Amino acid sequence: MKYVYVDSNEAATAKKVYGELSKLVPTKVVDMHGDKGCADYFIPPFIFERKSAGDFLRSIRDGSLFNQVRRMKDVPSASVFVLVEGSFAKALKFSKWSLQSVSGVLWSLVYDWKVQLLWTCSTHHSAVMLATIFKDLVKADEYRLIPMRVKPSKLSLSERQRFIVEGYEKVGPVSAIKLLEKFGSVCDIMSASTDELADAGLGRGVAEKMFEVNTSKFKPK
Repeated sequence: MKYVYVDSNEAATAKKVYGELSKLVPTKVVDMHGDKGCADYFIPPFIFERKSAGDFLRSIRDGSLFNQVRRMKDVPSASVFVLVEGSFAKALKFSKWSLQSVSGVLWSLVYDWKVQLLWTCSTHHSAVMLATIFKDLVKADEYRLIPMRVKPSKLSLSERQRFIVEGYEKVGPVSAIKLLEKFGSVCDIMSASTDELADAGLGRGVAEKMFEVNTSKFKPK
């Protein structure tokens, strides 16, 4: 089965979007942000950061927007989308930003950073938008990055490596690829300490569970 991967923090804080999305298509909650941050949704091979218009303006002010875009762009073989939810008209009333300044940021995202923008009018619209994208991509094999836990009949070496790493709890395709690129091999991932795994961008809890699996003796029930 294929899924829309939802970051655990997004699922907890954006319950309306996650709840409606889960009613429309299969979803799977994973830790995509870790300690450093990545994105809110992953529909292979596309990653999405959802921001309300107000959050978008705040992320410009505190400097987090372009830092997050930079981390998203570092994800191998993934196309980056920023989904802006709501209208800037109301948000700008409570902000010192001008429409011209915001327009400059939007153009920089598209032109300088090669980020694609999506607009929705509400949380419901965001859920429908993501579900529509997922359903369309399921039909198009040429755009699909296969979740390795859905085992195809034949796997390349890199796909077999991903298949193993995605077996860890809350490790989806994006995290699996990042781990393999950082450590170089499945063996080195299994030999890594909790701190090393956490430094690779995983949440501390996920890293601790991976380390426990890697180091605990097998006790058959």
